[in-house]
Amino acid sequence: FFSRRPHIAGSVQDEEVLATYIHNTWKSNLHGSKVYNYTVLLSYPNASDPNYVSILSADGVESNLSDKVEKILSPDQNDSTVVNPFNAYSPSGVIVGDPVYVNYGTVEDFQYLTRDLAMNLTGIVAIARYGKIFRGDKVNNGANFGCAGMILYSDPADYVVGSLDRVYPVDWWLPGTGAQRGTLLKLNGDPRTPYYPSTNSAFYADEKDIKLPNIPVTPISYNDAVKYLSKMAGMEVQSAWKGKLNITYRVGPGFASPYETSKIKLYVKTYNVPKTIRNVFGFIEGQYEPDRYVLLGNHRDAWVFGAIDPSSGTATMMELSRALSKLLQAGWRPRRSILFCSWGAEEYGLIGSTESVEEMGKVLGPRTVAYINVDLALAGNSTLRALATPILHKLLFEAAKKKYSLSSYPMYHSVYETVDLVSRLMDRGFYYHQAVARLWGEMALRLADDVVLHLDCVEYVETLQRIVNEVQSLYGPKLLEHNISLSSVFEAVGEFHKAAKAFQSRIEKVNRENPLEVRKINDQLMQLERSFIDPLGVAGNLFYRHVIYAPNQHNLYAASSFPGLASAMFDIDNDPKQERRWQQVKKEISIIAYTIASAASTIQEPSSI
Repeated sequence: FFSRRPHIAGSVQDEEVLATYIHNTWKSNLHGSKVYNYTVLLSYPNASDPNYVSILSADGVESNLSDKVEKILSPDQNDSTVVNPFNAYSPSGVIVGDPVYVNYGTVEDFQYLTRDLAMNLTGIVAIARYGKIFRGDKVNNGANFGCAGMILYSDPADYVVGSLDRVYPVDWWLPGTGAQRGTLLKLNGDPRTPYYPSTNSAFYADEKDIKLPNIPVTPISYNDAVKYLSKMAGMEVQSAWKGKLNITYRVGPGFASPYETSKIKLYVKTYNVPKTIRNVFGFIEGQYEPDRYVLLGNHRDAWVFGAIDPSSGTATMMELSRALSKLLQAGWRPRRSILFCSWGAEEYGLIGSTESVEEMGKVLGPRTVAYINVDLALAGNSTLRALATPILHKLLFEAAKKKYSLSSYPMYHSVYETVDLVSRLMDRGFYYHQAVARLWGEMALRLADDVVLHLDCVEYVETLQRIVNEVQSLYGPKLLEHNISLSSVFEAVGEFHKAAKAFQSRIEKVNRENPLEVRKINDQLMQLERSFIDPLGVAGNLFYRHVIYAPNQHNLYAASSFPGLASAMFDIDNDPKQERRWQQVKKEISIIAYTIASAASTIQEPSSI
């Protein structure tokens, strides 16, 4: 049902059909449901004037045009509401220039081209393959190094295992006609209302005053990428830059004979427009601690059909809510409240969830026990993959021990991510979906029903000890050269260790029949994770405030341990403002030490202050 039709954010299918269905289901089966609307800035391709890439000859003749739509390979993909491949928030524009292959488009890739090869990238059109880092970071890097535009493609080295003739519809690997859609936005939420919700009373900044990508970008298939990469001039690339296409990968710039006088043309007509999105909440009220929430969430919108991302997660969440509704009918009530969350416009930059947190942060902040998210119940069928902060590791391991029927996945954000892919090639019988639902439900019930919260501070200490040792190995010698030490961090971790052991002893001895004693322990457990939050943001970025874990500044896909310190140390030797950078390193170390010491204080006896 959820992936029968395309349901991009802002569409009738997503905001009315699916959101209404979820709302009505939860309203009927749970204790209640509520819908929150937000008007946010979204981005779409021009259906009547599609984006494309071509080779433009010196006399103005275009050839080797890229496909403007993805080829239909099964009947369930034939839908008039499929949006053509595009990258959200790319500016509109027509760029003509020399092509340069930039590998994954990382900072290191661009530095190799400009420093080692002494290339001037001003005005060129970069061709980058998906993978390694967030696509928005690739584009930001390209703009910083002077590129006029960027073309993104999925190289089979990253999206196909085995022979290129064993791809969809024969197997689940990305076919040569597939192109990956995706956002370029490097911040969370509506870009016009940063840090505040996009409600009726909100102040909306003008589009010209907000930070959006500033060079045109479009994705193409790897069949189309061959048309341009196979004709490139310049030196052959180093081995790490080679993909799996049957061509000689060359850096450029420009094309080789007989195309040496030709340029590459990038034609982008993507546009931005305000749209209404909906977040849907379903509520089961707790019996004894209704003001403590266990949040279970998943986004609803998809670039196309989204049979895996997000509909595998949506279907799993709906099945879990159905199972809990049966328990309600049988007389069960959780100790704490359970809140189901269906987010809108996640694909554009976590917009729906961010807007709700911005609007309801004062309520959710002090009351939320934990948030468990499942966007992809299925990305493969060989192993379980789950990520959590250390305080939830023990619960996750224990839940996973129970017996269940047991880069991104290849079709990620393409038109081929349909029910056919899932039911025929990935999860016949939907047994893996069932297993994920049971694991998710087990964790939710433990968090909602256990008298003492199943959160583990000792695991946090052990993780911090490992991280600090890794940081010492990575940065220690360089820090020593500048008379900088991590001793304050090691000392703070030691104090945290002692506090955690003492606190664990108190947990084991607490009188579980005394509600005030239990509440005191649980409040301290809830406060522990919050103690790692810096209200001033990590490295000054208010969107990311967790001092221990946050997205890498140069790759929003990857979490970074001690992200502020990692950002300060990145490429520090090549910064001409050395003294300023090393002062920032000292500051970040002091913030880490202070934050860990604060965490230790939150789990000490309240009377010890």
